[in-house]
Amino acid sequence: MQGSGTLEAVPRTCPFQHTALTLPKSTLRPYPNGKKDVPCYSANTVVKWSVALQAAWERACKTSGKKCIRGVVDESKLLTSNPWSQFTWIEGFERPLRQFDGKELVGLHNYLDRKWPGVTIAKLLAKLLLWSCGRRAEITALTWQQLREVGQEHHFQVVGKWGIKKWFRVPEGLYQELLNARTDSEFVLAAYNDQLRQFYEAGSRRSAAKTIGSEFSPACLGDWFYERLVKWSADLPKGHAHTHIFRKTSLQYARRGEDVISQVAKDARVTGAVMMKHYVEENYPEMRAASNRTFERILASLPPDVAVQYGHVAAPDSSLEARLQAAIAAKDWDLATAISSQLSKKRASPAG
Repeated sequence: MQGSGTLEAVPRTCPFQHTALTLPKSTLRPYPNGKKDVPCYSANTVVKWSVALQAAWERACKTSGKKCIRGVVDESKLLTSNPWSQFTWIEGFERPLRQFDGKELVGLHNYLDRKWPGVTIAKLLAKLLLWSCGRRAEITALTWQQLREVGQEHHFQVVGKWGIKKWFRVPEGLYQELLNARTDSEFVLAAYNDQLRQFYEAGSRRSAAKTIGSEFSPACLGDWFYERLVKWSADLPKGHAHTHIFRKTSLQYARRGEDVISQVAKDARVTGAVMMKHYVEENYPEMRAASNRTFERILASLPPDVAVQYGHVAAPDSSLEARLQAAIAAKDWDLATAISSQLSKKRASPAG
């Protein structure tokens, strides 16, 4: 299997169908590009897969209640116990919570400008990830049909994990940048293909330009951006970074202020999960309001220079006022008090 590339296709027998299965040569090649230093899987990855496998086997057990797939297959084929639970479990480990700080957010933009000039889609993707609190697959596959405009507000509706619908709002500056990069494709970030091809053609890797297809693939953009993040973060003091850290960072910013769902549920003497599942639903007005609250909390938490670099348009002399309004909208009273104090001192000084 680890030969020099002269391997022929090997017929394999599928134990389930008992038919010959021929594998293509590409599946028999060594680890990408002949690399031998294959990284080991971490204990946490094994635990994650084990949990998923245990849940999958549970669906085929007679004793799993409503989770069981009885009625889909013959009763005699169902298991009486979950075989995965017989394996010895392993212990995972706690990872330190990795988030981007303001310096790193600015540094990433500078890195992309320096190393990948002309590939502006990379920075647009970083900005969308920060403002959306979204997952990579949700944002790279964003389409213009998902745009929801209300007055001067620009929102996108996405369907996340487990079919959960939500809106997220983008600042005016970022929206204009997205419009400038718009192509004939339905995908918001479809300019990636042409930009990357032009980058290679203008440099010393013209052969690489020929490998860039004409059809946009959200997965390819996600993988490419992930690799750029890994390379950029290799020597950072806070360590390795990947795409999901944008979600952790923006959710941390959005956590500021009042947790509306928890507060309403607490006042109604029910849990947040019960309230959202059995008592209320989020429709157009609620999703817009939630999107605006998240937007204002992220804006209030970001350093002003980072907010501007990530697409927020602010008047030259109103950065503190804008942050104060955002903090009030997000009901972050501690931050609002601190900004009010700064404004008072600024206006009381002779220069103010």
